[in-house]
Amino acid sequence: MPDPTPVRTDPAEAARQAADALGVAFDDEGPYSREMTASALAALGTCAYYLRVCLGDAHPAAIPAVGDLGAAALSLHAAIAALRAGLRAAGWAIDRRQLPTDYAGFDAVGLAAARAALARAVDALAVAADALAEVHDAAAARPTDTTQTAGGDS
Repeated sequence: MPDPTPVRTDPAEAARQAADALGVAFDDEGPYSREMTASALAALGTCAYYLRVCLGDAHPAAIPAVGDLGAAALSLHAAIAALRAGLRAAGWAIDRRQLPTDYAGFDAVGLAAARAALARAVDALAVAADALAEVHDAAAARPTDTTQTAGGDS
């Protein structure tokens, strides 16, 4: 019989274990299904909410330095670039008439509107990814050496 009062683990360790479990559940060779997609979106929503708080109100503890902000921006850039690629592929699937897979009750007007909105979202993600790359580059830039004089000689 399991212990009704399990020992609480360190939240950072629990997060590492959860990330490892997500890597196993959602690897690139895993099963693809409506249920797995729903689970991935739920996990993404949970992580997005955490990031909203840690980048905002909790930033003094979670992102205390510019270098940490640069690392966060780089991770967000990679995530947005991956989502953009997936959404772009969904747009191509619509264009090739591979989505929706069941054309029973097919609404051509609704699908065309969804395709147009999807194209705008893909474009917006490209802009966001570029901006996050700029944040990373700015945060990673080394401060200039101000000890030299304008002429180069001291």
